[in-house]
Amino acid sequence: MLAGCQSAPSYVAGTIASCPQIAFLGGTERVVKFRPGTGQTAADIAARADMMRLGSSCELKPDSARAHLIFDVEVTRIPGPRATLEFPYFVAVTDAEGTVLAKHQFSARIAFADNVSAGASKEQIQELIPLAAGQRSGLIQIYVGFQLTDEELNYNLAGNR
Repeated sequence: MLAGCQSAPSYVAGTIASCPQIAFLGGTERVVKFRPGTGQTAADIAARADMMRLGSSCELKPDSARAHLIFDVEVTRIPGPRATLEFPYFVAVTDAEGTVLAKHQFSARIAFADNVSAGASKEQIQELIPLAAGQRSGLIQIYVGFQLTDEELNYNLAGNR
């Protein structure tokens, strides 16, 4: 599931540099919303959103990397009246040791017409990553995922689909 940058390594200030690594953070690439007052079975699902097709490119400078991320959010819901559903997600940047350097929150908004049960959104994010002297951009990781509650994460990690 880890996808590297789509561009070739670049020559920056006497070294070979590469784009930060990107991935959906395991367990956070799906969110399931249940109808109020119900259980957590397939029959109780009101909406489900999935992140898919993560891609990137980047621009490298000696002191920074600018990553351009693109991915799809695909949503299915119970058919009903016109509505706009919102799904908060994050983009987190970590160093080679896994220390979070930055985390930003966004929201995918999908509008549904009456009785339409499927929708999608193409999300495009730019992340500017300052690099310390000697820090290699190819050792930076960028993770994308839905901002989940503990209950939603546990549901996903239990293998529920």
